[in-house]
Amino acid sequence: MAQVISCHYRPRIIRELIMKTMVVGAVLSAALLCAGANVAQVQARVPAEVLARAELSMLVKGRIDVEPDGRVSAIRVDDEAEYSEAVMRFVRDTVRGWEFEPIIQQGQAVAFTTPMSLRLVASQAGGGAFDIRIASQSFSEYDPQDRSIVRNDRMQPPRYPEAAYRAGITGTVYLALAVGRDGKVVEVAAKQVDLTSAGNERQMQQARQILADASLQAARRWTFLPPETGDDAVAQSWVVQVPVSFQLAGTAERLPSSRWLPYIPGPRLEVPFLQDEDEPVNTALADGGVYMSGRTGPRLKLPQDN
Repeated sequence: MAQVISCHYRPRIIRELIMKTMVVGAVLSAALLCAGANVAQVQARVPAEVLARAELSMLVKGRIDVEPDGRVSAIRVDDEAEYSEAVMRFVRDTVRGWEFEPIIQQGQAVAFTTPMSLRLVASQAGGGAFDIRIASQSFSEYDPQDRSIVRNDRMQPPRYPEAAYRAGITGTVYLALAVGRDGKVVEVAAKQVDLTSAGNERQMQQARQILADASLQAARRWTFLPPETGDDAVAQSWVVQVPVSFQLAGTAERLPSSRWLPYIPGPRLEVPFLQDEDEPVNTALADGGVYMSGRTGPRLKLPQDN
């Protein structure tokens, strides 16, 4: 189960961060449904309430070293030089305060290193200030050489829908798939669709549907390699999660920062074949991976666990 932890930072620190990147309205204008619109056109087409609650998001990946007692001893961020010092300070201060459940081998707690993927979200706090938080985190990574998990066999990416391309719609669809022993998709559903482009409520609902439909159409043709070793090899079926990203070429270059993107999360959608409907969607999963349900990696202790 993904563990969602809110880690708010002081507004003055976030102001330092955001001032070096952009204000939300300017970011949204770069990735709006109507490509090429100027700021005045953007403000006219996007309701003020949408802009007011719009957020910024980025994915931070790296590795964490953990001591036998579960305390974090070191953190290494991929491409750290590309992030602002404010972002790195927030990540380091937060992660160093974490504690993991010990991993026991032969009766002894051991030190370990875990992959890390963090979904950072900056939300407006009023007065031009922003709060930053870790909205989701993942401590697993997809290894196509690991024969104990469900692996990609043939996963042709979906075609970018023509309507979405013309309108400049961008975002990520989080799919849940039930995979049978023959490697074929038995069932598939969209768990959530997060947008990185904005419009009014009706436009964004249509945008989410367009991206979800394209993802589902492609996913029904995918095939996978079932687990060959380990406890999961004897199962009759498996549930996996796959994030599907739709980003237009050159979007990152048009934005003031290649890391922060507009972030308009969608509602959690019903997936009939999932056993735990209360499990939150893990938006920290990296693109290009196949993630088995129940394979979440080391468990991070929550405050109520202590």
